[in-house]
Amino acid sequence: AADDPTAVDPKTGAPINTKPTDQLGIAPGAGLLAVKVATTDGSTDVSEVIAGLDWITAHAHDNGMNVRVVNLSFGTDSVQSYQLDPLAAAAENAWRHGIVVVVSGGNEGPSAGRLTDPAMDPYVIAVGASASSTVSGWSRPTVASFSSTGSAARHVDLVAPGSSIASLRNPGSYIDENYPSGLV
Repeated sequence: AADDPTAVDPKTGAPINTKPTDQLGIAPGAGLLAVKVATTDGSTDVSEVIAGLDWITAHAHDNGMNVRVVNLSFGTDSVQSYQLDPLAAAAENAWRHGIVVVVSGGNEGPSAGRLTDPAMDPYVIAVGASASSTVSGWSRPTVASFSSTGSAARHVDLVAPGSSIASLRNPGSYIDENYPSGLV
């Protein structure tokens, strides 16, 4: 949702006179609602994620909000079917209430032969990671070596850039302190 101040064409709304340092995300101007369900190091319990999904579903239209999409950039290694899994049920419940649920397919690689939970649920959009080609950059992306692709029964619905992504930085955060090599 990055949206640096840029001039736009009054007829098309397309950015004009942009500089290479301007940051324009895939959905500039979108409103974001952060629902924290994890600690500073990213650890959480599935029950906290379920509670977060339930809260979003119940409050999607409170106080002028209009939550239309939920992003879950993680998954669990649940082995039960999506019809019995509580996390998949919470994600599917959000979908049944008109919210698009986008989830990570997993980071176990293509040999995992399955997707993580709740990506295994057919009512969510399961996303795999693409990586840039070392020869031609992002013009010829490939599926990232760590990205789960699923099985014949349920595979990722799409792949999107998942490595070497320039993004925001939170100085002093866990990732900033423990992975200084990621600073661009």
